[in-house]
Amino acid sequence: QNPLECNTIDSATVTVTVLDKKTNNITRNICQGQSIVFNGQTLTSAGIYRDTLRTSLGCDSFIVLNLSINPTKTTPISRSICEGESIIFNGQTLRTTGIYRDTLQTNFGCDSFIVLTLNIIPKSRVSIERIICEGQKITIGNHVYKVSGNYIDTLRSITGCDSIINLALTVNPKKSTSLQKIVCQGESVTIGNHTYNQTGNYLDTLSTSLGCDSIINLNLVVNPNNEYRLSQYICSGKNTIVGGQVFDSTGNYIIHLLTSKGC
Repeated sequence: QNPLECNTIDSATVTVTVLDKKTNNITRNICQGQSIVFNGQTLTSAGIYRDTLRTSLGCDSFIVLNLSINPTKTTPISRSICEGESIIFNGQTLRTTGIYRDTLQTNFGCDSFIVLTLNIIPKSRVSIERIICEGQKITIGNHVYKVSGNYIDTLRSITGCDSIINLALTVNPKKSTSLQKIVCQGESVTIGNHTYNQTGNYLDTLSTSLGCDSIINLNLVVNPNNEYRLSQYICSGKNTIVGGQVFDSTGNYIIHLLTSKGC
């Protein structure tokens, strides 16, 4: 070994830096029915998902995804309207029973569905036939009818919609009859439940077969029975004839004759 040579030992200083793993937190919000692709997966459910990448230094880099699903909001609405009326919904004028939908945006930018159930309440139609007597009347709503005819009236039903009333009205007249009766003393005239045997004018009210008043004006004349007393004297063997009857014996006789008035 050459004494002039000596061993040379190089020394090196090594600085070791330990790099922390890098974690990136990501928050995403999507709407119900939408999806997002993360770490090769198509995600449609809320949750926390992780992915591991390599940094430029060859270390792990973690990505943590916090995925939220904003639900689709559905608001049901029920409406009832009367036949002939309409409602405006989603820019449409609706007059027919059915289910209608409209789509709005929530403050998260997701769909919000309005579902309208529309019910059309039909007009109520009622036909009525009435028969009344003269002097009577029938009232429908605020209207009074007392003349024969066909009438249409509109009322409000309990649902608040129109109720159409078709009224066929028949008014039976009062019947007025004048009677002239002549009877003899001791006779009478009966009308309804009343019996008359005195000369005079009488007014009586009966019911016709239709149930209406029948006014009877009775002019009654009661002719008296006339009584005459006759005294006849005849000779024996003779006779007398009175009213077609032959009398030849003394006695008191009653003879019934008819006057010119039939009494």
